[in-house]
Amino acid sequence: MAKTETLENLAYRQATARTRQWDNFLRVFGISLKHFWIDNILGFNVIAFDDWLKTPDGISTRDFIRQKYGDEAVAIVEDLICCKKPEDGEE
Repeated sequence: MAKTETLENLAYRQATARTRQWDNFLRVFGISLKHFWIDNILGFNVIAFDDWLKTPDGISTRDFIRQKYGDEAVAIVEDLICCKKPEDGEE
């Protein structure tokens, strides 16, 4: 049976992703993550970020980020959205 994630676990993973990517986000995008971080429950505000990016119609945000900022930028945003789960044995 799949283990249901608690709100506390989600908040922890969100906070961990934020901490892990804080400096990287500023270095790559030239703007602080604080402008797009709601809180440790809701996390990264991808809609506000997309508005800031001014992603053109007809292209995905992911593709636009890759074209303009590269693969590292895509990985940063994916980490903030998806929040990597710790591997077995990690806390």
